[in-house]
Amino acid sequence: SVEDYEKLQAYEKKAFADMIAHVKDSGANLVICQWGFDDEANHMLLRNELPAVRWVGGPEMELIAIATGGRIVPRFEELTPEKLGTDDHAMENTMYMCM
Repeated sequence: SVEDYEKLQAYEKKAFADMIAHVKDSGANLVICQWGFDDEANHMLLRNELPAVRWVGGPEMELIAIATGGRIVPRFEELTPEKLGTDDHAMENTMYMCM
């Protein structure tokens, strides 16, 4: 029903808003993700000043982690400031990588 769809949409928005808050609280200001996420999620990230790169290959993720000193984390809940990488040459200087 329409009501069920609206409830699901509200749940998804809240869940993603919580994820974004956790990522931002860690100090990250760029998200690099091996898997994709939908356009609504990408819009919410940008609206919260957290640019993201989707569909980055595994070998590229590893190279980015090596180059920045960051750690690849499989779930956003595992993100901590100690796992962030930095790059003085990138537009932003800390990043979160998820698988």
